[in-house]
Amino acid sequence: MRSEAELISGDIDSTSQTQGSASRTYRSQTAIKLLIVESSMNRAERHVNTLRNADLVIHPVIIGSEVSLREAQNDPAPDMILCAADKKPIRFNSILNLCLEYFPQSPVIVLYDDQDPEVLLKAMQRGARDVVSAEDPKHLVLVVKREYSDLRARRELQQAVERLRQAEDRYTAIIEHSNDAIAYIHDGMHVMANPAYLKKFGYVDMDELEGQPILDLVAPQDLLRLKGFLRSRDSGNSELELTCQNNQGNNFQANLEFSMVTLDGEHCTQLVIRATPPSIQRTQRLSMFGTRSLDTGLANKLHLLQRLDARIREKDDVGLNCTLLYVLIQDFHQIRAAIGIPSSDQLLKELASILKDNIEEGCFLAQFGNDAFVIQNEGSLQDSTRIADRLMDSINNHLFAIDGDFSEPQCSIGLAHLDEAVTSGLEFINRAFIAAESGRTQNESKYTVFEGAPAKPESRPEVKTTGINSIIQHALDNDEFKLLYQPVVSLQGDNRENYAVLLRMLDKDRQQVLPSDFIDAAIQSSQMLDIDRWVVKRAIMEMADQRKQGRKVSFFISVSHCALESGDFVVWVCDCLRQYKARGAWLTLQIRDRDIHKYTQKSKRFIEDLKKIKCQISIDQYGSVSKNDTLIRNLPVDYIKYAPALISNLSARMEKQQRLSEFNQQAQKNNVKTIAMGVEDASNLALLWTTGVDYIQGYFLQGPSERTSYDFTLL
Repeated sequence: MRSEAELISGDIDSTSQTQGSASRTYRSQTAIKLLIVESSMNRAERHVNTLRNADLVIHPVIIGSEVSLREAQNDPAPDMILCAADKKPIRFNSILNLCLEYFPQSPVIVLYDDQDPEVLLKAMQRGARDVVSAEDPKHLVLVVKREYSDLRARRELQQAVERLRQAEDRYTAIIEHSNDAIAYIHDGMHVMANPAYLKKFGYVDMDELEGQPILDLVAPQDLLRLKGFLRSRDSGNSELELTCQNNQGNNFQANLEFSMVTLDGEHCTQLVIRATPPSIQRTQRLSMFGTRSLDTGLANKLHLLQRLDARIREKDDVGLNCTLLYVLIQDFHQIRAAIGIPSSDQLLKELASILKDNIEEGCFLAQFGNDAFVIQNEGSLQDSTRIADRLMDSINNHLFAIDGDFSEPQCSIGLAHLDEAVTSGLEFINRAFIAAESGRTQNESKYTVFEGAPAKPESRPEVKTTGINSIIQHALDNDEFKLLYQPVVSLQGDNRENYAVLLRMLDKDRQQVLPSDFIDAAIQSSQMLDIDRWVVKRAIMEMADQRKQGRKVSFFISVSHCALESGDFVVWVCDCLRQYKARGAWLTLQIRDRDIHKYTQKSKRFIEDLKKIKCQISIDQYGSVSKNDTLIRNLPVDYIKYAPALISNLSARMEKQQRLSEFNQQAQKNNVKTIAMGVEDASNLALLWTTGVDYIQGYFLQGPSERTSYDFTLL
């Protein structure tokens, strides 16, 4: 019986081919898989033709008996079921029950002739969506359209709910793996906390903490402050610095950040705790992932520069009583070559421990590159020389527990005192570095004091430019550049392996030099185009190699305005893609917002040419120039990357949140994906997700790495 029905349904499918091309296009997009339970094939065919004549595309399967219906229970569920009401109530009830049991998500429409109204009413009470007279085709069309529309709405709702669940799971995973301590408070009680929060307060699992008042985790002297703060705070974001207390009764300083969120349908408070700047408790971990060295756990170069820049801005108010100690490991690259990376990393950790144990209260310690540490001492130069003497004695008397045949590492220390001529943190560090380098070149294990300010750049421009340009040319000639990779991760469920490609230059000691220290000089000396070509070619080589290994990586690569002006850069990119058997679709070239505004016509031609070879385009540092929306309206770009300054401190700045929301609405309107750079912690994550930002990049996920090894399934 069933094979006969399928044969007939195939015949029906081959009829009604007279509709226009527009109707066929509509039908192909909205086909209805219809199961018809009808013993009369002629009546079933009449129903199908009725629906097709109403511009509905129907893929019917006709079943003529209860036996055939039972055989169909394992078939894919239809979109809708038309069930003819048999004159025998018992047989009709049996077939209806089978339809409702086998296909509970498919709406059932009962077709009747002259059945008892009581039978039809009971059919609807049992689950049928509607009853329609078999002799009323117009009513049948209206009901089918309505039920199919409802079905699609229900499916879309189910998909939305599933996407929300997946997003919540991703958000929960991010919180669980965050280095920040995060908890959720409802009516003053803990309802949820991540492992970092539990560890900070000394709890083994959430069962110990759940239901405990937040007041129990605050030292007695700060209870009144916290109570008053909680009573007076509004629904926005706010911060409070307190003395907290773990479950062993030990106190520690912490900065508490409060924000209102919804958890499981309930309004509650999200609490994020970050460690205060290092003090005598030097083993306390830094709260911000982006400001911490992965080798030693100390503050990194970025954190140090930010701190020193702020200190220098305040020197008129705070004074000049500040000294830097630059601790340099002599010939570290030779040591690393002799003992290997694991052992040299252990050496760095031991040296960091020595420094932490021998600096004074109030000193700030940071790792500055692979072979150097910097100590900021808010004291006189005389005080700092005593610290330097103590450090030298401790280092020289320490027996490093490192395997390998090499002499004990020697260190030189450079000291520099703050004065009116210092205008930036980098300049301040450079003075201490010059002093330490002086001790290194003399191969002396002692400290040296900086004795004179370097010449102003204006007085000897040719010396500085010539020096850095010779280093750049040497790097170009000898492949002394290095590519690093930072993941660009989706907040919307896209697990593609996207990486931003970052550039570093190696100096004569094979230490990494940031682009900010050599890009301007390269542009002035017409070397930037060669650097752009080096980066793009090496990135394509790496990308092609990763693809051969089965990895589906895609790279975001920044190019300068020199590439826009060259005229043949896109042709060169095409040749590289062909040479390494790579595809343009794997590549996204990033152009700075300011460069596009300055070189508008050249940028337009550049982008159009890239599109011809299927490359994607991203506007970098988006938001740094006014009237940005004109770019995404008039240029075929695929992504925009928000300037890090827009993301920084986002949770505490309403004007930034409003601006970000406007930018994101403009991007969505123009089908442009958005990327937030500089995401350093979890506090901004919920805002970025609710705003609709598509991707994030920053130290919160992972710092720049030599490998493309990030686990994209984590989010």
